[in-house]
Amino acid sequence: MGYCERRTTAFLAPFYVGVVIGGVVVSGLSYLIPVYLKLLGYGGSEIGLGGTLMAVPYILITFLLYPTYSKFRNTRIYSSSALLTSSAVLIILLTKTLPAIYLAQIILGASLAIYYPVAEIIIAKLYSPSIRARIYGLFGASWSIGYLVGPSLSGVLLDSAGIQTTLNVLFLLSLSSFLSLFFFKADISMDNGYSERRIFRGFHLFLAATLIFSGMTAIIISVLPGIAKGAGYEASFIGYSYSLFSLSRLVGFLLVSRANMRPTLGGISLTALGSALPLLVMINVERWILLPAVLSFLGILVSLFNSLTYLYMTNSLGGDPIYLISRYEFNIGIGFFITPIIAGVIADSYGAAAMIIFSMTLCIAAGLAVTSIGLLLRRSSSQS
Repeated sequence: MGYCERRTTAFLAPFYVGVVIGGVVVSGLSYLIPVYLKLLGYGGSEIGLGGTLMAVPYILITFLLYPTYSKFRNTRIYSSSALLTSSAVLIILLTKTLPAIYLAQIILGASLAIYYPVAEIIIAKLYSPSIRARIYGLFGASWSIGYLVGPSLSGVLLDSAGIQTTLNVLFLLSLSSFLSLFFFKADISMDNGYSERRIFRGFHLFLAATLIFSGMTAIIISVLPGIAKGAGYEASFIGYSYSLFSLSRLVGFLLVSRANMRPTLGGISLTALGSALPLLVMINVERWILLPAVLSFLGILVSLFNSLTYLYMTNSLGGDPIYLISRYEFNIGIGFFITPIIAGVIADSYGAAAMIIFSMTLCIAAGLAVTSIGLLLRRSSSQS
């Protein structure tokens, strides 16, 4: 099959439908678990540990992604993400003990290690750099639509109908996502034309910046909902706030797609540094009523950072895209592994404001790391 023909068959309706529904379930469950743990009386440390455990399979799978995924040519492997998500929901449905919830989070982490990286590899393999920003933006917009619905759906159902009904709805949706993705099929040529990996000098700093910024994102996603619940806010209000977070991420991805953005190190650095500004408002816990506005601004910046780093890596670095994406996602997993438990302990020991300051520090550190890459590259070019 020719290049143009493969492009036209790659992203059909089953893919988009499955990604959207999968986004509803993943975001709904990710939001539901920390809020539910808080309702059961657990503190920030237990909530943070769950987020850390969720990152373990993500790290392991993405670390092995390069040697394993290169053996697959059929995109139906992507449907296994939804199947794993269904299993995670089912475990909590059957038993709601803390160990069972932790096991469900571990399985959810394995699902996410397929949900994002495999789609990114498919995009890198099937689409040229000239249109990759548009396609990646559409993929990001698809899962962001699901993430827009999921938290609000879980929050409203939890407040009005209880945990059992909420989980039943998420389980049925996860099965629907699996069926849709199972019918998504495209053959991927593994002959990518990269005979060697040409990694530029600042690649490790690039990965470090990704790791640090993902740590901030992990706190916002995995820990903050439970801390907000502990501060006295209703589950529906928190869910509404996180739906706005997803809506703003959708806007960010659409901006990338419509503008067909050209990624630069300067743009990546600005998005990281700028992400500290909306968090500044939340140092005063009494201002958490502004959580919807804060998450709205933060969502756009997070989606821009993720899009620009992915596009810069696959467009500008050279080398095997599967190798680059596996290392990129591995470092994201490390960020999600390390920071939730640290943030939870900080929140329990020093209060929510200290956790927010820690999150801001991560944004600034990521921005400075990217800035140092530009300085390193300019110094290398002046010496050559």
